[in-house]
Amino acid sequence: MHYKYFETDDPDFFQSKVLYLLTHDVTDTDLVFAEEKYGRGGQLEKVVELIPGGAHIPVTNENKIYYLNLLAQHRLCNQVREEVEHFLKGLNELIPDNLLGIFDENELE
Repeated sequence: MHYKYFETDDPDFFQSKVLYLLTHDVTDTDLVFAEEKYGRGGQLEKVVELIPGGAHIPVTNENKIYYLNLLAQHRLCNQVREEVEHFLKGLNELIPDNLLGIFDENELE
């Protein structure tokens, strides 16, 4: 997964975080290879490590592209995997997979 998918899938995040990290020195940002999840009240609920031990691995100018790609994998794939699987299961109950296979993503849109 490439971080550039944020540009179309999450344009606000792309503008506010991705472009900033790409164009600025990240040395003093205290970023690590983890994603923090906050609840409705603004309290930290959990920390998801993007790689094993990621909560202790700093993001540097040298590895920030790797960080952004891992973040894209997490946010755009892993985080919504369960919802997508349920959606596909329901869709396949209505329309068998072999019939859906004849259409490409543009035709289904």
